[in-house]
Amino acid sequence: MQKEDKLKDELKDVSFGISAKQTIYAPKGYFDQLPDRVLDRWKTEEGKSIPRTISIRRMIATAAVISGLCVGVTWWTNQYTFRHTNNEISSEDAYQYITEHIEDFAPMILESGRLTEEIHTEIPQSTTIEEYLMEEMEGEDFESIF
Repeated sequence: MQKEDKLKDELKDVSFGISAKQTIYAPKGYFDQLPDRVLDRWKTEEGKSIPRTISIRRMIATAAVISGLCVGVTWWTNQYTFRHTNNEISSEDAYQYITEHIEDFAPMILESGRLTEEIHTEIPQSTTIEEYLMEEMEGEDFESIF
C-alpha cells in the first residue's frame, strides 16, 4: 500500500495535469512591449563603449604574457644548445689551430705516409703458413695454442 502511495505522489509531480505548484504569468502586454524595450536599450547602449582602461589593461596583460612566453622559450632553447656545444669546437677553430701549429703535426703526416707504403706486403700461401706453424709448435697439439 505504501509503495502505491509513493508512486502516486511521484506521478502527481511528474504528470502534465493540474499541478499543485503556482505558476507565474507574465504581466499583460509584456511580450507586446518587449521588442520596443529591447530596441530602446540597444540604442542607448550603442553610444557607450567599453572603458579604455579595461581594454588597455587587457592589452598590457596580453603583451606581458606573450613576452614572458618568448623569453621562456628563448632561455630554454639557449640552455639546451649550450649544454651540447660547450665541449665542442668549430671546424674553423680546428683549422686555425692546425695551421698555426703545423710543425707539431708534421711527424704524424710523414709517419702516415710511411705506413701506407709498408701496408703493401705479400700474403704467403696457406701451405707455407702451415709449415711455419708446425715448426714453431715442435710437434705439440694444434689446439694448445688457443
